[in-house]
Amino acid sequence: MLYALYNGEIISAEKIAEKESDETPVRRASGRKELRCIDPECECKTVFYRHGKVKRPHFSHAREGRCDYGDFDRTDNSELKEARIALYQHFKNLGYSVECEQKLPDSRLYSHLLLHIGGKNIVIQIAQSSISANRIYYMTQACEKCGYELRWIVLGIYSEIQWERDNYHAMRYQYNHSANRDLLVLDMTAEKISQHKIDENEYVYKSHDLGAEKYFFMYKGISSLRIADNELTLDGFTEAYNQWLIQKQKDFKEMKQEIDALESRRKADSLLKPTTKHPAPLQPATYHKGKPQAPRIIVTPEMVSQYQAGTKIKHTIRGEGVIISITKGPNSELHTIEVQYKHMTRTHPLEEFLKRGMIKIL
Repeated sequence: MLYALYNGEIISAEKIAEKESDETPVRRASGRKELRCIDPECECKTVFYRHGKVKRPHFSHAREGRCDYGDFDRTDNSELKEARIALYQHFKNLGYSVECEQKLPDSRLYSHLLLHIGGKNIVIQIAQSSISANRIYYMTQACEKCGYELRWIVLGIYSEIQWERDNYHAMRYQYNHSANRDLLVLDMTAEKISQHKIDENEYVYKSHDLGAEKYFFMYKGISSLRIADNELTLDGFTEAYNQWLIQKQKDFKEMKQEIDALESRRKADSLLKPTTKHPAPLQPATYHKGKPQAPRIIVTPEMVSQYQAGTKIKHTIRGEGVIISITKGPNSELHTIEVQYKHMTRTHPLEEFLKRGMIKIL
């Protein structure tokens, strides 16, 4: 527990640990059993102050007993504490009114962070991937009951693509239930946070699936986290996502025109050959930029060998990037490359993209 009562005032274990002159009186008060739990319904009021080489400064109950704050502390761990303190300090530096570990009204649950913005109370909960569906449900119900708004941040690896279907419940829940249907992933090791969003538009035309990649994400330092329109977001995320979406829709329009033009030419060619009883079946259209009639490129092993980890490439849509890794399927001779672009990491089928002229070495 990070907070306790001393002489009628709430004190922070982290704050008093900053100076020996502040910590020593609290240690002495702890030895005299003068520190009290902040939970008004705690059955064991006496708490002790703890601080050593291994554990962060904190308070703990003198004995076992029913206590909602104690229950909250038992579900806590060092990873959650570190993230909570970092976010608390970040929002405080931005000038927000923020409190840490506050009990929700008419509830037994405690929030990680509570922000007061424009007359609204916004709870920010930090979730590990192992959090259960029931814990998310109970916190959601408690916030709705007292009129607080609830936002989640999930701990994870900032650079990973977060799939909607094949993922932990914490990630999948945010994709489907957050106000903007997005997901925030906090990586305390790298001190970065990523924001993820899915393009839910359909990109199918004449049985051709032209949607390409549907996941967009970008990452920045924790200092880029903001609250806009009462929602958590990264600086510039909305603009970057909208630009990506506009480009996708522009490419989709061009692909449809290529398909129509190709079908028109094939229809015209078939009219010039009336003696052909069984015309050749329509071949798949090529969707790279340029003239629709351009033939697909013949890919050779020598071409493939030029693409290695560290190679700088240019994608016709995503721009410049660097190959992170190249792998070959266990039952295939085809390769897959993982490319780091400016704000995202993506995987591509190498041979297929070479055929379409979608990538080239810089």
